[in-house]
Amino acid sequence: MERILSRPTFYGQINCFPKEISALKLASSAINCIKKFKNDYKLGSFHQLMEWRCCIEDLDKIYSQHPHPEEFTTIINDENVFSPSLLDTMQNNSEKLSIHLNILCLSKCSTQLDNDTIYAVGNRPLRNDEILDYATMHDLPIFIGIDGSLKDDCAIVSICIVAPNILLTDYDNEWHSRPARILLIRNWKLLKQWCTSQTCINMAETLGFIIGEYSIPSDLPIIFITDSNNARTLQRNLKNNDSFTHRNLIRQVKQGIEHSIANHL
Repeated sequence: MERILSRPTFYGQINCFPKEISALKLASSAINCIKKFKNDYKLGSFHQLMEWRCCIEDLDKIYSQHPHPEEFTTIINDENVFSPSLLDTMQNNSEKLSIHLNILCLSKCSTQLDNDTIYAVGNRPLRNDEILDYATMHDLPIFIGIDGSLKDDCAIVSICIVAPNILLTDYDNEWHSRPARILLIRNWKLLKQWCTSQTCINMAETLGFIIGEYSIPSDLPIIFITDSNNARTLQRNLKNNDSFTHRNLIRQVKQGIEHSIANHL
């Protein structure tokens, strides 16, 4: 289908817009449209999402947890990014995108690491099941911190899965004064321009909610920690849209939200 729509001879045969728009112009427009179509879905599937995992031997070294740039790995690349179908509806492509993003989920059934990085003997990054075990070992919800930043007009969002450092020897709330253990960090750099609008910190922190939701199995409770009231309100309104009339939902809640972000929410 892509080859057919990209050929000027196709438009010459069906004689579209005779003497108004040339077959070459129609083919060129189709090529650009298909390219944008694929790039939009690539952007919506968090292309170039980075990840850092705590190593086994570093779990007790909570005061020296300072991830370095070289310790991050790319988990969404050209090989595993979502590729939409030209023959499918937007609704079906969007649903398939959400299913495809299950590759971000820290499922307990997935115990193997996805990269082949060689680590020191006895020291390796936590597996998916181990991250969930450490995060829920005290029968607490999973804590996810979200923060956005803006550098050189590019917004960056980071989410951190953390676990309170509760020791068996604690008698009271001694863990309050200890830094939490950082188990997993995922960050993503947004493009400067997202469709017709400039990216901003609010947009980045809203995407933090989305990445956090995709990262945790749906049957586990999550507590999001964020300082973005706008992102929190946006997520709450879209999740409880039954309290809005259709007119209010379209004109007040969804108005101004980039379509792919609203779609994820």
